[in-house]
Amino acid sequence: MRAIIILSLVLLLLAGCVEEEVKLVPEIEYFNATPATIYKGDSTVLSWKVVNATNKTIVALDMVQVPAEGEKTVTPEETTNYTLSVEGKNRTITVIVLPAEEADRDKDGYRVTEDCNDNNNAVYPGAEEKCDGIDDDCDGFVDEENATGCINYYLDKDKDSYGSDARCLCKPEEGYTAGRGGDCNDADATISPLATEVCDRKDNNCDNKTDDGENLYGCIKFYIDEDNDKYGIGMGKCLCMPFDVYRANESGDCDDTDDDINPGAKEVCDGKDNDCDKEVDEENAQGCKDYYKDQDGDGYGINKKKCLCEPEGEYRAKNADDCDDLNKTINPGQNEICNGIDDDCDGQVDEGINDGYEANNNMASAKLLSDETGELEGKILKGDEDYYKVHIANITANMTGNAELSVPEDADFDLCVCWSSNLTSCDLANWECSENEPGMDERANVSIEAIGKGGYFVIRVFPVGNDWSCEEYGLSWMVE
Repeated sequence: MRAIIILSLVLLLLAGCVEEEVKLVPEIEYFNATPATIYKGDSTVLSWKVVNATNKTIVALDMVQVPAEGEKTVTPEETTNYTLSVEGKNRTITVIVLPAEEADRDKDGYRVTEDCNDNNNAVYPGAEEKCDGIDDDCDGFVDEENATGCINYYLDKDKDSYGSDARCLCKPEEGYTAGRGGDCNDADATISPLATEVCDRKDNNCDNKTDDGENLYGCIKFYIDEDNDKYGIGMGKCLCMPFDVYRANESGDCDDTDDDINPGAKEVCDGKDNDCDKEVDEENAQGCKDYYKDQDGDGYGINKKKCLCEPEGEYRAKNADDCDDLNKTINPGQNEICNGIDDDCDGQVDEGINDGYEANNNMASAKLLSDETGELEGKILKGDEDYYKVHIANITANMTGNAELSVPEDADFDLCVCWSSNLTSCDLANWECSENEPGMDERANVSIEAIGKGGYFVIRVFPVGNDWSCEEYGLSWMVE
């Protein structure tokens, strides 16, 4: 126990000795002036550091207590010594002050009297002027024309963002506001390289071409017109004005090698489609002739006509004289025959037909029958009637004149007889007649008195109304 106590006392004594040995003394680690040489009017920074200082250590700068570590800016008017003191230890530095007129603070080779900014070594007389908001070359002008970094600004009078005359500037000024050139008319804001070309007889987009290109605003469709007849072919181009063969405003030309053929031409009789309507020599073409409808093809037409270049379909007759266009045997070129039809289209039926018998259509021209008994054949045509006579030289006894008529089935004829001494009229002023139904035979007789002189037994065959027949009738007679 006693040994432990003794050991502890020894250790305490040793500890006290060590503490006395390691006690630190304050020292000046550094004391500087930055810069150490200045020009009058400039400042420098004093900086220092004292190590091993305690809160009881007194650090003085020129007899003024300061912290153990710090900085101080000073502006001496002349060369000055500065002293840092720590517990009797001093360190002195000298700040050399040169005349202000000799200053070249930025070390650019120009004194302050020449340099317009002696704090910037990029600014001095003769320096390269740059676009930086500074008078780099000390000529009294800032960012003047053609400075390094300048860009071209163009004179833009019409304010369309394009100009004409260029200056290399650091920023826009005095009308030079456009960042792009190429304006070919700086008095018109609608004209610039960025403008859209339109049809207005101006070079809107400044490409040295006026109203060029297709489909511009205000353009007109023009078609290829080789024959220059104002009508073209193809799909056409929308242009401001005619260009090369694109010069027709109308399309539809069906022959662009012939200026007489186009949709505006008059159709003429020449074997061509003059008006481009896909028809050749159509109705009413110039030079056409009237052709009449001729359905039966007999060369004669009716009053339905078309003016054509050539016969077409049923329109092939050159006249309208046919009276029956469904029967080719009826026309003005036919001979009239006995058929109840106006064969020759003269407005008359069966006219002028010779029935093969001599004329005997009145009493005076009655045909003389040589025998007192006999029979014959004849015809009653339209508008006709027949007279016959039997001469009796001397009548000494009463006699009877008989006649019988065989009538065609399609006819209505009557039969009359009388006695006439002079062939002017019947002696008794009356005819004895038979008037049966149509198609039936007729019989008639007359008494002849003995008068001691001669006369005529007269027979008359005639139609009822306007009847007629192309068939022959049969007539028989007898005087007894």
